[in-house]
Amino acid sequence: MALLLRDGFDFYTLGTDAALNFWDATDNGVSLVTSAAALRFGVGKAFRTFAGTGSGAQIATHFANCTTLFITGSHAPSWALGGTTNNFGWRIFDGAGVVQCSIYFNSSGDIRFYRGDGGGTLLGTYVAGYLGGAVWTHFQFKIVIGTGTAGEFHVRKNGNTSDDYTLTGVNNAASGAAQMNRLDMNKSANNVSIDLDDVAIYDSTGSAPWNDWVGDIRAVQIMPNSDSAVQFTRQQSTLSEGNTTSTSTRTIAINLQSTLLSFTPLHSGALANLILQFNAAATGNVNCAIFDSAGAGGGPGSVLTNGTCTPVTNPVINANTFTFATPPNVVAGTTYWLMFITNVSSTLKSTTGNVQNYSQAKTYAAGAFDSPMTLTSTSLQAVNVTATITIANNYQLVMELGQDGATSYVYSSTVGHVDLYGNPGMNFTPTSILGLSIRGFATKSDAGSRSGAWQIKSSATVVDGPTLALPTSYQNMAMVQDTDPATAAAWTPTGVGSALFGPKVVV
Repeated sequence: MALLLRDGFDFYTLGTDAALNFWDATDNGVSLVTSAAALRFGVGKAFRTFAGTGSGAQIATHFANCTTLFITGSHAPSWALGGTTNNFGWRIFDGAGVVQCSIYFNSSGDIRFYRGDGGGTLLGTYVAGYLGGAVWTHFQFKIVIGTGTAGEFHVRKNGNTSDDYTLTGVNNAASGAAQMNRLDMNKSANNVSIDLDDVAIYDSTGSAPWNDWVGDIRAVQIMPNSDSAVQFTRQQSTLSEGNTTSTSTRTIAINLQSTLLSFTPLHSGALANLILQFNAAATGNVNCAIFDSAGAGGGPGSVLTNGTCTPVTNPVINANTFTFATPPNVVAGTTYWLMFITNVSSTLKSTTGNVQNYSQAKTYAAGAFDSPMTLTSTSLQAVNVTATITIANNYQLVMELGQDGATSYVYSSTVGHVDLYGNPGMNFTPTSILGLSIRGFATKSDAGSRSGAWQIKSSATVVDGPTLALPTSYQNMAMVQDTDPATAAAWTPTGVGSALFGPKVVV
């Protein structure tokens, strides 16, 4: 059995997405961490438990019976240390639903191991095992279930190659049967949360590396960046993104070069136009441009190549379209700034909440923007702007950083059709690669039975993943390939970067 589950949480849009055919269940109050400053490596996403006063299981998974279980992952507790409350725990169950044993993060900084749930028999305490205050620590836990004196509990921290804490000779099987069949994360009733990332759960029965200590691990999200050989159909040729909320207005004075909002597209492609919503018509000239975010503090830096629009004369009330003579390219997940300049006072539709704004005095001239500009920062409303991105390739509709359901997708009803995409490889060299997982969301939209799978192609070797019978709602579809099929050896960065992958219609 070996590897039971591993998850970096990077592909989800909501915390509850984890329960769509991957984990068995999640609490509705769970969420995701997306702020780079709050993440262990500054990229991706992490899982956050419910922070309210309710208690109970946050996320759970079932598996076939085992007697040795490894749990590895990064933990960042939200609370400052103090008191003696069990704030968060990993609970291990038998097949009848009895909590066999549990690992609890006590508010004091101790990690406590119990027979039964946190209110059961305390078997051992790893004193001052972790830091509070949202400090990330990577833990590996090993549980050997046993009655009498056969039970064990081991902890290793931050990649250490020997135990930081060892407990042996205990009875950690509350049901009296040495078996483990279910795992969940449980939080107390306190108004606290804990962030988790790069979690892997496995037993000791399979092949290396997923049968013993694996050390400090990190899940790296690699998105498709090219079409290699595609047979699916693109759902659409353009996508609209931006700020479409209009609850207030913002007036921009003449001869002022000013940002409208920062913009981080979900999809890569050519930026065809920008559509601004004016609250009133005006007599004069206005123009827009798109800047990179290479300025101080992530502010606007320079105009993108071909990033200045054709000016609009005498804008009308409501929608005005600003086109690019040669559309500039934007990259998903990269922040850009939309810039505005006018020779007539203009009132635009906007939100009520303020965002960071940069401006400078600049006499209007068609097509003329200072690049770079002098950054003067204020806080103003984000203007209603829609960006139209032209989609020319299949991969652009399946490479959003978090799943967007039916907003963008590729589709096919032809059995045997496959899309294969290239990828940019890894942007750093890891110590080792423990495995490759292909993840995505899939559904069926017609009558009858449909099923799909992932396919990996490495050199000339093609491997299909497990078949998933598709419902009419989006589900996680996953494939695990821990060795390079072309070599039968561990993946290398070069092998990952040259591999192709994509969806296949099975039935």
